[in-house]
Amino acid sequence: MSAQNYFHHTRSARAEGKQGLLLAFALLTFGGIILFIAYNGIIENRGRGILGLLFAAEVFPLLLLGLPLALVALFVLSISTLRLIAGGRWEVIIDAETLQWREPDFANESFQLPLDDIDKFTVLTTSRAKRSGKVKQRTSYTVKKRNGESIHLLNQSGIDMEAFTRAMAKAGVSVIQETHLKRKT
Repeated sequence: MSAQNYFHHTRSARAEGKQGLLLAFALLTFGGIILFIAYNGIIENRGRGILGLLFAAEVFPLLLLGLPLALVALFVLSISTLRLIAGGRWEVIIDAETLQWREPDFANESFQLPLDDIDKFTVLTTSRAKRSGKVKQRTSYTVKKRNGESIHLLNQSGIDMEAFTRAMAKAGVSVIQETHLKRKT
């Protein structure tokens, strides 16, 4: 007879890789079009010298937009290709007795831990207030073991961390939610 599952999440690394390839293709296409338009602007302004080319009103903003897009696309492409080739899957299970966190070999953060060995689960939300008034939030998740060791959990496979946090509380683990506000001067 199996123990009650409070939470179960499974996600294939290959599925993540396929989604990433679609995103990389879209970014490369968009960035490529922008860079092609910038290239045509450079060709049209050839006689104005190097600075004239770079700072031409129609070329410079396109380069500032197109180059980062292309670089991000290449990064996403490399990560997605790794996930497609390496395969594996993420599987996270919380039952009445254990927390099982399994990741593909390339992610390298798998463990199985009896719930009795967990002292607390901390959700730390850090908010940064910008001068413009925008607030940027970042949330980190940490399993603190009774022996003092900590395991920092990364949310890289589409795991619903809010549902995971609720399941930890339902399984009897002490959940601490902290919020820190940092103001930009």
